[in-house]
Amino acid sequence: MMMMMMMMMMMMMMMMMMMMMILSYNTITFI
Repeated sequence: MMMMMMMMMMMMMMMMMMMMMILSYNTITFI
């Protein structure tokens, strides 16, 4: 159970990081 929770958290973090990176990249390119 704990391992599953940790995996989920890691996945969420990765997703957030990817989103942030894409957003920042888009803003930089736009500007």
